[in-house]
Amino acid sequence: MPITWSKEYSIGLDQIDNQHKKLIFLINKLEVLTMYDTKHSDFKQRLDAILQDLVNYTILHFSTEEVLMDMFEYKESAEHKRTHDSFVELIKMEQEKLELLIANGNWQTVEKELTMILKFLQNWLITHILKSDKQYTEFFLEIQKKAKKQGGWFAFLKN
Repeated sequence: MPITWSKEYSIGLDQIDNQHKKLIFLINKLEVLTMYDTKHSDFKQRLDAILQDLVNYTILHFSTEEVLMDMFEYKESAEHKRTHDSFVELIKMEQEKLELLIANGNWQTVEKELTMILKFLQNWLITHILKSDKQYTEFFLEIQKKAKKQGGWFAFLKN
């Protein structure tokens, strides 16, 4: 079942919320692919493209969060970064596993693995947003409020 954006997922920072929406879009795109015939000639190409987009965009998103955490010395940043690193490594390992299964023509296992990866991604993203990311919400909203009073993020950073 595709993920639908909900206000409960909002961090309150537009850039982060928009990136979360894009990640949901990419995961939902992967779900559509699970309905596609794995034996079709362009399945592998579509899968590779979606997974690569997902990995690349996830890295971009994590970098955005981490830069903000570093800039404003968020005290839980090291743990948050470890979570990000573990996730990226796990996705890359799953991508390699799928590559091997496809190369061996093990289509039934490809379908099962893809379904498992999809469920993992859906669960991980929502859990990460609602637990890990929500922990920094108040911290960054307070900084954002101060920044707006001082003329924006860049004015705030100069002080």
